[in-house]
Amino acid sequence: MRNFYLKATQGIFYTPEVKLNVETGHCKITGESQADNAVKFYTPILDWVEQYIKQVRGMLVFDFQLIYFDTSSSKFIHQILKRLRKYEIQGGKVIVNWHYPEDNEDVLDEGLQFSEDIGLDITFLPYVNDEAY
Repeated sequence: MRNFYLKATQGIFYTPEVKLNVETGHCKITGESQADNAVKFYTPILDWVEQYIKQVRGMLVFDFQLIYFDTSSSKFIHQILKRLRKYEIQGGKVIVNWHYPEDNEDVLDEGLQFSEDIGLDITFLPYVNDEAY
């Protein structure tokens, strides 16, 4: 199993930067997500999480710092969080941090809704919009 990295893209569609580290279990999804094809973009991420859970079974720390994501991206974020919750129920150690711009209640509300729907503890961390991650 290997680390996974996708560079953020901008243009007509936006995709976030994705860093998934097999050695540390630290995972980051950062930026905007308006993928042309959310299935194509997010399926390898879900596959990586599945492989990590089956092969490594270590702690996973997931940091989401999305300033915007569309409906199709939201469905896949929900799936990732659902899988993390399932892993937690199976005895896995999971930490989820939801970084949101302090002036963007929509992103905070989405994270709160995910937490409530899935039953996953999420730490909510506001940041100033121009703050580097």
